[in-house]
Amino acid sequence: MNQDNTNHAVVVEINQGGEVVYSDGRTLEPESDSELESFAENGEYQVAVTVDGQTTVQTYTFPSDDSATTIGINNDGSVTIST
Repeated sequence: MNQDNTNHAVVVEINQGGEVVYSDGRTLEPESDSELESFAENGEYQVAVTVDGQTTVQTYTFPSDDSATTIGINNDGSVTIST
């Protein structure tokens, strides 16, 4: 989700034990959302979100149910991850 009023190049990488297990990215239009390829695993992972060359890394626990995970880009360029 791009909650900002400008385009952003976004890459999402999910790591476990220092190994990249998922990577996808694209340019998001202002105030838009886009679905990346699904990541169907659950448990705790390191999620690296790169927005316009700046990377934010967070530890996130993907739930074991079918709920979707949302990665948001805020107006200040910060990243939020939520279910």
